[in-house]
Amino acid sequence: MHRRRRYALLAATALVAAACGNGGDGGEQIETADTPAEDLEANITVWAWNVAAGALDGLVPAFNEEYPNVQVTVEDIGRLDVYDRLTVGLEAGTGLPDVVAIETDRMPTFVNAHPQGFVDLGPLGADEHVDDLSPSQLPQSEGPDGELFSIPWDGGPAAVFYRTDLFEEAGVDADSIETWDDYLAAGEQILEATGTPLLSIDMPSDDGMFRTFTQQQGSFYFDENGDVAVASDEAVRTMTFLQDLAEAGLVSNDAGWDGLVTANISGEVASQPNGVWWSGTLEDEASDMAGQWGVFELPAPEAGGNRASNLGGSTLAVPAASENQEAAWRFVEFALLDAENQAYMLDEWGLFPSYLPSYDEPVFSEPRELFGGEPIFELFADTVEDIPEVNYTEDFSEAQEIVINAQADILLEGADPETRLQEAAELIASQTGRDVAE
Repeated sequence: MHRRRRYALLAATALVAAACGNGGDGGEQIETADTPAEDLEANITVWAWNVAAGALDGLVPAFNEEYPNVQVTVEDIGRLDVYDRLTVGLEAGTGLPDVVAIETDRMPTFVNAHPQGFVDLGPLGADEHVDDLSPSQLPQSEGPDGELFSIPWDGGPAAVFYRTDLFEEAGVDADSIETWDDYLAAGEQILEATGTPLLSIDMPSDDGMFRTFTQQQGSFYFDENGDVAVASDEAVRTMTFLQDLAEAGLVSNDAGWDGLVTANISGEVASQPNGVWWSGTLEDEASDMAGQWGVFELPAPEAGGNRASNLGGSTLAVPAASENQEAAWRFVEFALLDAENQAYMLDEWGLFPSYLPSYDEPVFSEPRELFGGEPIFELFADTVEDIPEVNYTEDFSEAQEIVINAQADILLEGADPETRLQEAAELIASQTGRDVAE
């Protein structure tokens, strides 16, 4: 039976509801996970949101073919609700699920605040797969002593999505765009020919472009020592580039997720650097625009430079309070460390795997109708091992807010990027107790 049809038919089967399978402080971490599949019995609950919840729920029927006595309930409770409830539950040691989705950049914060809060999945079998996981995603799942507190799920290798019709109208060849200067020049040509800005940025609220282009250069909010690096030469170079784009009239300032989606689909912008997950949004929201979209690699800061970066990603973790740790691990293993299951979640839900063996699955070479029949996932897969590893630390969220405020001053008020980012670095250092990188 064809894989997608198999899942579709199985998903039609009603699932047995189950309550959270843990309470109190839970048991100590199990040392092994070797119960035969048919003998493993448990009711487990999974917390996730949006497409992540849908993808995991879609795997449950197939999981139950292998583990018939493990009942799985996937609760879609919203991203912020997951974090609020997870924080409260970790403090109390109760009221937690057996499996929880956590964004990659949030994982270090939770581990730092609750170092005993999650099961080390390494001894249960995850250690065997470490070399099969995306090297840029793995560090955020690791503990200070080599523990593996979560399994990287989807990654966000980045590229530039663009409107082929607008590029053609302006006479711009996307294949000729190799550097940041090329991208800016193309934007000026498109703006002159069509009146359409090049890209969308929520200037006062979102740092996605700053993160993407800074990580591309091997820098980030913090360096490998944990020192504050938001005023590094690379970070200043990124923010100066974004300011140049804005001052040339090439940036549409669109508020929030809805603003970003609307600007792209309605043709209010001609392109959008973004993570691979953006393809799923476009295929869902712009399904009637087949052939009007294309993808090309991120432009490099200079000729011959790195064209790979990342934006976004998530993991699955097992709270230590779970009384069903083995069953929880087996579900995580089934979902994330199986090439076919990862291919299903990419094909049906747009979740790009961090599990490298899945890149040999047929979905990566399949044409995507929206993108003119191009097998775009191959392009993203080819960049994964070139994505620089970066250090989020547990202070990323606090630092992010400060940098976003600086970005607003730079892009909206014309503040000097170097001066304003240095101020941001010093404020982050003051609030976190870290040093500013030299």
